[in-house]
This record gives sequence, C-alpha cells and structure tokens, in this order.
Amino acid sequence: MLGSFPAPSARSSGRLTPSAVAQQLAALARDLGVPLTERDGRGVRLTGQARVLLAHADVIAAQLERARAALAAHADGGRAR
Repeated sequence: MLGSFPAPSARSSGRLTPSAVAQQLAALARDLGVPLTERDGRGVRLTGQARVLLAHADVIAAQLERARAALAAHADGGRAR
C-alpha cells in the first residue's frame, strides 16, 4: 500500500518531489486509460491495475539490468552470461 509520497527523502536525494511523482502517475494513468491510484483516507493507494502494471515493470527492470550487465561484459571484452 502506498500511503503518501516521502517528501524529505525525495528532495534531499535529488529525486522527484511528491508532486512530480503524482503528476507522472496521473499522466501515465491518462495514457493507459486506467486509474492507478485511489484515495485512502488521507493517503493514496495503488489500484489493482497499478499492481498489474508494477509486476510488468519489475520484469522489465530486471531485463534491463541483465542487458546492462551483458553490455558491460561485452565492452570489457568478456562474454555475456
């Protein structure tokens, strides 16, 4: 469950602000045509559709990491695993 966006850590680490994250999520939801968040009291939580998207994003992120490792191995003259 996503309660709220962590403002202090986001700002101090140079990452997106909570407002920017909310705007990006809203834009993605519009693009996909499905709601990704819903209000839960004072906070926000992910919808079922968002959880499905997140599962796909996790797979894509893992594949991207493997691709980066393969490219690095290739650049070093080694063989990709």
